[in-house]
Amino acid sequence: MSTTALKNIAIFGGNGFLGRRICETAINRGHTVTSFSSSGKKPWNASPIDQKWIDKVNWVKADVFKPETYQDYLKEADAVVHSIGVLLENPDYKKAVRSTDGITKQFQNLFSSPNPMKKVSSEKYLNSSYDKMNVESAVVLGETLIEVKEKLKSDKAPAFVYISADKAIPGTNGYIESKRQAEYEIYQMQPKLRPIFMRPGFMYDEKVNDDSRSKLKQILSFANSVNDTILRNSLDGVIRPIISTQTVSKWCISKIEDDEFHGPVMLDTMKQLKK
Repeated sequence: MSTTALKNIAIFGGNGFLGRRICETAINRGHTVTSFSSSGKKPWNASPIDQKWIDKVNWVKADVFKPETYQDYLKEADAVVHSIGVLLENPDYKKAVRSTDGITKQFQNLFSSPNPMKKVSSEKYLNSSYDKMNVESAVVLGETLIEVKEKLKSDKAPAFVYISADKAIPGTNGYIESKRQAEYEIYQMQPKLRPIFMRPGFMYDEKVNDDSRSKLKQILSFANSVNDTILRNSLDGVIRPIISTQTVSKWCISKIEDDEFHGPVMLDTMKQLKK
């Protein structure tokens, strides 16, 4: 358990792939955790071993775009984590990475399926799913947190963690741009917030080894090994290290606990150092 002052942490998307591990890490360090999601339910595929920490989380149904559904909970929050968003505009991609079917077929379907936005002629709206979920949701949440704290006349800026990304991924035009735009918008909210930007690459769960993401992990691990040992990292800008959700979560909580830290937490830092 951390020896730092215990905190009240609000995690949006706490029942998601990364969010659940952030919840787990925070609970294991003794913090108070509330998870917000559209369902308000516990993780749908939680293992029996996870039940111990899951039952200690307060699971709340809320809509990030409707502050009235969660703003009262933010009064006691020392930190807020934004762990929601979209990677692909194809809505089936989350189903694909959870699937136990053939990985090649699953991901071919993702990148070959027609983009539902492609018929829109205005460039401004080509990436509207990214803009809404990756940028607007973060801005609404950040502004709501500031408003709540100002009404309470709080003299300490709460931490605001935004789950960003390391690099762009082929086939995800607009994704990394939306992440950087969100970072910029949140950064402007200083000193009323303490911004923390987590920048992981491809993530896998150490406790799961039977889904498409786990199979893709094996491929990417091999590619990274070749890039490191044979190509001497000449493709480092294209082939990036993979990282576990557990590792990202430990870094996330450690930066929340460090009241002086603000700014990005880079993938290379998380991979090279241990927390």
